[in-house]
Amino acid sequence: MLNNVRNYFLAMAAFLLPTLLANTYYIDDNGRSIEGYYNWGIDGRPLAEGVMKWIMLKGGSVDLFPLNIIISCLALAVAFSVLRAFLDKGVSLSKWTFPLPLLIAFNIFYMEPSYYRFDSITISLSIALSVLASIYVLRGKWDYLTTTAATIATLSLYQTSVNIIMLLSVANAVLLAVKTENFAAIFKALVVKGLAVASGAIIYFAVILPRYVIASHGADHPGVNLSTAFSNLYVNFVSIINIIASLISLKHGIAVLASVFALAIVSCLVIAWRLRHNGVMLSVFIALSPFVCLILMPGVSLTLDNILSSPRIYTSFGAMQYFCFAVFYFALPQKAKLASLICVPFLIFPMIVNYAYGNAMKAQDARNLQTLNEIGDATGVSESRIKLIFNGDYPYAPVTENTLSSFPVLRTLIPNYFTNWWWSFQFMRRNGYSYDFPAGKDVSYAVNELNICNDSDIKKTRDFNAYVKNGFALIDFTKTSCNQ
Repeated sequence: MLNNVRNYFLAMAAFLLPTLLANTYYIDDNGRSIEGYYNWGIDGRPLAEGVMKWIMLKGGSVDLFPLNIIISCLALAVAFSVLRAFLDKGVSLSKWTFPLPLLIAFNIFYMEPSYYRFDSITISLSIALSVLASIYVLRGKWDYLTTTAATIATLSLYQTSVNIIMLLSVANAVLLAVKTENFAAIFKALVVKGLAVASGAIIYFAVILPRYVIASHGADHPGVNLSTAFSNLYVNFVSIINIIASLISLKHGIAVLASVFALAIVSCLVIAWRLRHNGVMLSVFIALSPFVCLILMPGVSLTLDNILSSPRIYTSFGAMQYFCFAVFYFALPQKAKLASLICVPFLIFPMIVNYAYGNAMKAQDARNLQTLNEIGDATGVSESRIKLIFNGDYPYAPVTENTLSSFPVLRTLIPNYFTNWWWSFQFMRRNGYSYDFPAGKDVSYAVNELNICNDSDIKKTRDFNAYVKNGFALIDFTKTSCNQ
């Protein structure tokens, strides 16, 4: 067991090494690192706030990087070791099962949140807890109680990770069926899991969520609209599948998804045929499981009133990958288990992308600081506060531009800190520039209401034109807003 933990820790460390080397601040980090707040509870994540306060010794939130990477690697290493022990239980220990749990984390959907210096801990813990909660170790009431508690905890760490519990509960039930061939016992265990997850969700939404969530948080924190939730299921499902596919690959995402899903279908049909003498219900359950898992992959996100495109929302894709290749492994005859290593490219490619992404993030961070200093020079450093309004596309670093030409899917994962967005101003504050947020005002306001193109202090730089007037500054990357 300890050897497995060590090996999985090293594997996760290898995958997250670019995060360590990039050493950047990702979106929310800009605020938490300078103001010391937590504020996860108001997003319905009280356990996330509690865990972070405990790590911070109940003081203010401070930057502990790279401790977040160490904790994340360790949590996932323990979970993956237990999952592998479950895979090998009742069958001969196989070296070919080692890569399977890694599929849960080696993907763009976990890669993105790993760059958070604060959130990465709580999201990693939620994934690890979800993996552990889905494993069939205990029986009856003990499984019910532990899974209920784990569901509440997962939802209180990061809500959409509960999809991993649901998906892996079905996936691991299928794998258990292959080894035990006892449908009655498996069905009972699956029902207990399902009731436990439902109970945990009811307690969370009825008791915990109303206590902590005090207001709506806008489009980036959508809620569940019960009046439209069920009518939108199909539309949301199609939208989410397209989002997931585009995040895998802009050109080939659907083909990759379809190929992996087809592999699962064929594998389950082979297993169902092999176990046909153990009852029709067992074979039907195994044959239908890929379709059930496909629906559970977006899971609770299907009911949201606003579909999000952030990769961290869909970390359950990794659980789907695990299921597809795990059933393929069990469908193979003993002498052909080596063929299960076809999953290795699905581990290597995300690692390559992550290494490219890490270098692109580091290069862009340096370019952003250069741009920010140019803005500081153009607007002047004085005691008076200036409200910045941005217009146009900010400059990319040459390394970043080259990386995006090879991996265009990463473009949406490079934060834009030179747009009319709250986190732009937190980024600038972290780097010593206390500009004021323009509160919804844009280039149209600057040109038409402020008449900023006339009688303003104009500074022209390589990347932008700056127009300063009456406490406002228009940073125009297009250089065309005033036609000068």
